Amino acid sequence: MFETIFGGISGLLGSVITSIVSYKTQKLKNEHDIAMADIELKKMDKEKEIMLAEAEANIRITEVETEAKIELADADVFKESIKAAQEKALSDKVHEMLLKGGRFSRIVAAFVAFLFGIVDFIKRMIRPSLTLYLVGLTTWITYIAWKIMETHNQQLTGKQATDIFDQVITIVIYLTVTCVTWWFGDRRMAKFLMRLNDGNIKDQSDLRKKTSSPSIPMM
Repeated sequence: MFETIFGGISGLLGSVITSIVSYKTQKLKNEHDIAMADIELKKMDKEKEIMLAEAEANIRITEVETEAKIELADADVFKESIKAAQEKALSDKVHEMLLKGGRFSRIVAAFVAFLFGIVDFIKRMIRPSLTLYLVGLTTWITYIAWKIMETHNQQLTGKQATDIFDQVITIVIYLTVTCVTWWFGDRRMAKFLMRLNDGNIKDQSDLRKKTSSPSIPMM
């Protein structure tokens, strides 16, 4: 009798212990699965962040490359404009051909060289003349705005004159910076163009002296 009761209790206790162990095991397995799922989610989030960062970096690289191409194109245009500005209206070869002729041909060569020299002078003076004109014009407008601010003319209020004065000051500063940077860039580009062929400024100067036209004899 006692053995039967004890055996039943032992079997029931073993079943309870087995159930508890199975429950704990399943709980640990579930926790492990949840932890692994969290790790996978975090990994996916990290990969997503990396992909977004790579995409942003690629976009930035593309923008920089595009800006660089635009800058190079602007530099090429600037270089061509400098070349065009430095080209003579009358080539040295044509001048030499005229000088090789007779006296009348040399007279024509001198006259043509003089006329084309005037053309070259006008062409070279267009940009500085335009610069001086713009600076003078903005200075004159600034002076008028300043006088209006002093007299308080009824046709224009003091605030309007002040706005005009501020705008013109901004324009003057912009024009000044543009002119200075343009002239310095012009000189640097001119030196660069002289180095394009031989890489030596002195050699270019000697070459121009050797190929320069002979002086026209006095009649």
